[in-house]
Amino acid sequence: MRVVSALLAILPLGFGYELMAYAHILTAVVAFGPLFVYPTLAKSGQTQAIASMHMRMTLPALVLLWVLGMGLAGM
Repeated sequence: MRVVSALLAILPLGFGYELMAYAHILTAVVAFGPLFVYPTLAKSGQTQAIASMHMRMTLPALVLLWVLGMGLAGM
């Protein structure tokens, strides 16, 4: 666990901090990952799929990303 923490530049301040940091990183991938798919969906004319993905996955992940980031800053 310490090797992974060192690679991700997560300070070993305790299990709770590390858990929140990993959740924060995972949430960032989920929040910003679909943005790379948007141009492909737009070219194929699937604008409804873009809107649905944005409302169901990206926006809630961004909110959770903010909450976890503030939690990390407060620890």
